[in-house]
Amino acid sequence: MNYVSDRVKVLRKQKGLSQDALAQLCGLSLRTIQRIENGETVPRGDTLQRLAFQLNTTSEDITGWHIPRDNNFIMAMLLSALSFLFFPLLGIFVPFIFWMLKKDNIQNINYWAKKIIGFEVLWNMLLLAAFFGMRYRANTMLFQENGLDAGVLEHHYNLTKIILIALYITNAIFIGIMVVRLKKKN
Repeated sequence: MNYVSDRVKVLRKQKGLSQDALAQLCGLSLRTIQRIENGETVPRGDTLQRLAFQLNTTSEDITGWHIPRDNNFIMAMLLSALSFLFFPLLGIFVPFIFWMLKKDNIQNINYWAKKIIGFEVLWNMLLLAAFFGMRYRANTMLFQENGLDAGVLEHHYNLTKIILIALYITNAIFIGIMVVRLKKKN
């Protein structure tokens, strides 16, 4: 998805139109509207003018030409996800606050915010599942087995540490990949 596809979809829904109804009003095919809203094509020229007219807006509003680019802010938002190192939930909340500060005021911020926050939510769920799964296993081992070997328990906690460290490294690598992708788009 891109700004144009998101914008056309939002404006169409605000007017209470279906894709088919918008296509008929604009004199376009349903497939054209679907391709625009799925980000497969970008409307230009006459198609853009027809959409703007039927959606009661301007072509600049649909294309986002009036919205400034600020990749430095987006980069800061992506890097703010590293706050998970201090407390895991900060990796969600700090980028979310960045996003809310400039939502719809910077080109492509919604795209990047959804990617990073979505990943951070998934990562936090995996982290919690791993942590509580390991704690549950350790507790059941303690209560169910008599004469539990201290080496088995130590091995279990070491395995927990390895899984948690792997999750933290995965998160940092993902943030790095997002930063590199943003830089390549410049």
